[in-house]
Amino acid sequence: MTGGAPFWIALGAVILTARWWSRALSYVGGWAADLFGAAVQDPLSLRKRRVRLATPVPALPPMPAPAPVLRGGGTRRRPRRLLSLRIAGISMLVIGVLTLAYGVVVLVWQDPITALEAAGNQQRADSQFSAMVQEVRRESRAETKALIARQAADLNLHTPIGHAVGRIVIPKIGIRFTLVQGTDDTTLEKGPGHYVETPLPGAAGHWTVGIAGHRTTYLAPFRHIDDLRPGDLVSVRMPYARFRYVVYTTKIVPAATKTALAADANITDRQRFNQLALTACNPPFSATQRIIVYARLQRVTPVRRGSQWRHVPRLF
Repeated sequence: MTGGAPFWIALGAVILTARWWSRALSYVGGWAADLFGAAVQDPLSLRKRRVRLATPVPALPPMPAPAPVLRGGGTRRRPRRLLSLRIAGISMLVIGVLTLAYGVVVLVWQDPITALEAAGNQQRADSQFSAMVQEVRRESRAETKALIARQAADLNLHTPIGHAVGRIVIPKIGIRFTLVQGTDDTTLEKGPGHYVETPLPGAAGHWTVGIAGHRTTYLAPFRHIDDLRPGDLVSVRMPYARFRYVVYTTKIVPAATKTALAADANITDRQRFNQLALTACNPPFSATQRIIVYARLQRVTPVRRGSQWRHVPRLF
């Protein structure tokens, strides 16, 4: 549209100058009217014309009385004609100014009319694109959650007892250990163990992931588990995703059996949300009780593995 700016500027200039041309024509028209009126009202000029004629001229029919002459010459119709010309001149002046201004705006910036139209179209296109992105994200989240659930079930089913399955980090009490599959005495000598009776993080549904650890022996990974308070973070890294949990409560239950599973059915029952249960003997150097720290799942970040994974910052 910038290429048409000189045309609009030239057109505005022509319209502006046309007002002065119309004013000049109005003056010429008024002068001609005055001259014609004066000739009609002068009988002496008529007698002179009769003498010059070679042949007799028939008598002229009676002429109507001339219209009253206004001050300065002319008839009553002249002010009306001048008013029309003045209105036309002002209109042309306004149109010329607007046309000239439009041309300057197009030359300096851009076409404002098409700019408004394009802004509306761009806003509608942006809304369409945002809707497409949201739909793709919903589909990607659903596909990624399903893939994580399949890999969690497969890893829990096929990992032998005593083999590594993940890594746990608790910044509040300064621990960073590799998780092993199982909670028997031999397995817990290697580090914190995953209760095979519970699913691994990322399994389909709402379940509790159970992890047990020593407090006084074999590096005492859960020595200070009783220092955890609501709001503290627990991170579990699996081969397929990272899971962040937030502590929300702690329980002390009787040691009904050697493990905490039977002592608190909240570990094995289906839950309203995904959570993590960290268990250990309580108090230290005693096995009369079990301490259970519960943490609620806050975020899941899939691990990017070549082209198989699409990055999804947050699923839950």
